[in-house]
Amino acid sequence: MTTTAEPSVTRALRRVLLALALLGVFATATELALIGHWGSTARVIPWGLLLLAGATLSLAAWKPGVRTLRTLQVSLVIVALGSGVGVLEHAAGNLATTREVADGAALAPKELVLGTLTGGAPALAPGILVQVALLGLAFTYRHPALRAVAPELRPARQHPLG
Repeated sequence: MTTTAEPSVTRALRRVLLALALLGVFATATELALIGHWGSTARVIPWGLLLLAGATLSLAAWKPGVRTLRTLQVSLVIVALGSGVGVLEHAAGNLATTREVADGAALAPKELVLGTLTGGAPALAPGILVQVALLGLAFTYRHPALRAVAPELRPARQHPLG
C-alpha cells in the first residue's frame, strides 16, 4: 500500500499533535501516581483509559497503517467517553458533599454550582483525557494512510442500474 505524499509542514504538525497527546498521557499518569489515585474500581478506570490511549497512540506513531489508525480512533472515542463519565462522577461526588455539609439547609443555585466545581474531587480534572483524545483524533484527520486505502479494503462500487 502506498501513501499519498503529505507536505512537510503538515507532517510536522501531525507529529506535534501526536507528541502532545502522548505527553498528556504521561503527565496525567504521573499526576495520578503522585496523588495515589488507586484503591477502588472507580479510581483504577483512568489508568485503564491511559493505558488504552498510550498504547494506541504509540502504535500509531510506530506503524500508522489503516487498521492502526482506525483502532486509534475507536480507542480515543472510548477514552473521551470515559473521561466524560469521570467528570460527571467527580461533580456528583462534590455535589453530594456540598449538600451533606449544608445539613439540609436550602442552598442557592450559585452555592451548589460552586460546591460542585470546587469540592474535594477536582471536577474538571478527568477532562484532560478528552484533550488527549482530541489531540489524537486531530492526528488522524485526513491522514495519508487513511486516504490511500488499499483497493481490497475499499467498498465495491455498485452500478446504478443493477
